[in-house]
Amino acid sequence: MIEPVKEIITRSPGLEECSISGFPLNATLLSTILSIPSLITINLRNCIIAADHTQIPQCDTVLNVSLTPESFEYISTWNILPLFTSLRWLSIDRAGGRSELPPLVIRSAANVFATLERLMLAEIPFEEIDALTHWIRQARTPSGPGLRLTHSKLDMRYGIDEEECLSIISALQGAPMQVFVIGGIGVAAPAIFDALANAFPQLESLTLIYRESDRPDHIQGGRMAICDLGIRTTLCRV
Repeated sequence: MIEPVKEIITRSPGLEECSISGFPLNATLLSTILSIPSLITINLRNCIIAADHTQIPQCDTVLNVSLTPESFEYISTWNILPLFTSLRWLSIDRAGGRSELPPLVIRSAANVFATLERLMLAEIPFEEIDALTHWIRQARTPSGPGLRLTHSKLDMRYGIDEEECLSIISALQGAPMQVFVIGGIGVAAPAIFDALANAFPQLESLTLIYRESDRPDHIQGGRMAICDLGIRTTLCRV
């Protein structure tokens, strides 16, 4: 099965975008895909990356990656992240899976925030907020390259509280953010708007989606506060 697919890809030297769903990827096939000089976008859904992926050289031509491992069965999908050294756009959607973030060993090997300009994370569980902010901060260390994010959309699985929201904003401090979306804030307190204004002076568009928290550790009502940041602001309630 792999050889026919490999042959098709080999005969497509002008391929710019490759979408693969439910297909096992070994080192030979992945190397063939990543060797296409025109390829800039890869979309993987429910793919199993073979253990021999370590034999594949890194790729600096692919700029856009979308990953959707819908269950724990496809956790090996994360193994592809360290292969991309120049990512500009990353979308991760677990679509009902247990975790939104790759394991620590992958995050340590691939700090995508060093090059990312656009990010979309869906269904982030509150248990992983600390891991997410630590991953982001690694690109901001004195020896790090700094943040390049201009567009971010972070969708939370449950409504998050003020402290958690401020933690995310603090981690992103200094990014040249222009468009920022948080889906799932349990409390939109004035301190959050102050933090946003201080963290992202170049912000042009802000969308906050309010969601009452039904997470296991606490259930609380919410309140909205609207402050004038001098930008286009969208407040949604779900």
